[in-house]
Amino acid sequence: CLSMIGAGGAVMLMFAHGISVALLFLLASCIHKRTQTFEMDRMGGLARQAPFLAVLFVTTMFASIGLPGPGLINFWGEFTIFVALWDFRPWMVVPAVLGVILSAIYGLRAMANIFYGKPTEALEESVDLSGVKDLHWREKAPALLLLAVLVFAGVWPKSITTPLNESLSTIYPAVEQQVEEAAQAASLDR
Repeated sequence: CLSMIGAGGAVMLMFAHGISVALLFLLASCIHKRTQTFEMDRMGGLARQAPFLAVLFVTTMFASIGLPGPGLINFWGEFTIFVALWDFRPWMVVPAVLGVILSAIYGLRAMANIFYGKPTEALEESVDLSGVKDLHWREKAPALLLLAVLVFAGVWPKSITTPLNESLSTIYPAVEQQVEEAAQAASLDR
């Protein structure tokens, strides 16, 4: 969007996405360890055997989708980008929102297929569900640390935006000047 707010939102979302995706990969590994598959269509009902894993996965998926609670930084990054897009080219908000909707559909489908409903026959045939356990402390500790970063930055986004804005304020006056010069040069060519 060639704006400081757009660049700040993009950096904030990259930070948030990195943390939330790292947590999703960790949780996907925990799910695979328990089910011996990555195929969501072969799962189901894991929330009964692993409720803490289910809560962490649902919370992280909500973060990844960019929902505004419970104090997750992903929302602030997306919101800032939408504001910058609206100021730059309002029509660009539509494809951006469609991307968020597609992500939400995929994320909600993943949560439903993995954790809710009845376990599939394929899962019951390949895994003894009575032996499926919830997260151990060696799995909980890194997961909770990553979640704490998402929540801390979401509750106090200034922890990221203040140093980010200081850095961007030195870069963006030069970028804005280059954009204005390019616009003037283009208008002179006509």
